[in-house]
Amino acid sequence: MAASEALKDAGLYRAAYGTAGFAENLVSANQRNEVSQIVGPEAEEIVYQYCACDRNHFFAQIGDSDSPRFKNRFTGESYSLSTRLLKQFLVK
Repeated sequence: MAASEALKDAGLYRAAYGTAGFAENLVSANQRNEVSQIVGPEAEEIVYQYCACDRNHFFAQIGDSDSPRFKNRFTGESYSLSTRLLKQFLVK
């Protein structure tokens, strides 16, 4: 699967809210609307979920489950990603 335009745009802002591997955040997660206006709503959703990802929890499930549970490191919430968003996370 080739990267979508939204995924390419998201790549430019990939650590905007900080990540599990990059503690510095360039903007607050409270500014999601502003980021969405810059990169578009689909790209912002990818950025937010990428930054919110508890990587140890999520990526340990890849290959073991068709629908791995996502854990939001900001909120502690656990949920399944939409099929569309999951595919964006797993694009090669």
